[in-house]
Amino acid sequence: AKTKEVAALLKRFGCVKGRTMIVLDAPDAKLTLAARNIADVAVALASDINAYTVLQARKIVLTKPALEKLASRVN
Repeated sequence: AKTKEVAALLKRFGCVKGRTMIVLDAPDAKLTLAARNIADVAVALASDINAYTVLQARKIVLTKPALEKLASRVN
């Protein structure tokens, strides 16, 4: 993924103001590299996030597998 593509996707989701967290189920080096050049965007793994990191984000974008992984952690 290129920085321009990630920025366009986040804009389409309405994630233009405030800190945005992208949550993945598995590491994705290309997405991480693309997102690191965008201000106020962080990439995290579902297994690594906690309440503090979630509360720091204004918006959270999750992949479906990441959401399933989080749900299994809670149950």
